[in-house]
Amino acid sequence: MRDLAASLAEGVAAHRATLARRLDTPVVVQFDEPSLPAALGGRLTGVTALTPVAPLDEAVAGALLDTCAEAAGADVMVHSCAPELPWELLRRSAIGAVSVDAGTLCAADLDGVAAFVETGRTVVLGVVPAVAPLRRPAAEEVAGRWSR
Repeated sequence: MRDLAASLAEGVAAHRATLARRLDTPVVVQFDEPSLPAALGGRLTGVTALTPVAPLDEAVAGALLDTCAEAAGADVMVHSCAPELPWELLRRSAIGAVSVDAGTLCAADLDGVAAFVETGRTVVLGVVPAVAPLRRPAAEEVAGRWSR
């Protein structure tokens, strides 16, 4: 896994640098990690039922995230719409921001969110569903998603 993360990091760093140079603007790198909680919890499915995927050690996951974040050399964000994010892992990481679906957060997440923000980093809350709603939600509905 380390070689894959290093390769990804190198490719992302080169692409980010190219975009920043061509567009003459800072580039924020976002790593989409929808399966991070499942990988840590051993809930990923293997190719067959006979080939389960072992849980990813949290220290290894943190090191892999840091490899990618540090190589990017810019503002780096992790995005996940999954519930049960590993806030302590993210707090210890080199990631500058975390983007989450506010609908997946529960009261148990609030301490982790607060600890992450207290380190001077950013939490981006997705409060509007990613799929088109049947009707336009009222402001109270959007705000209510966070107050649950």
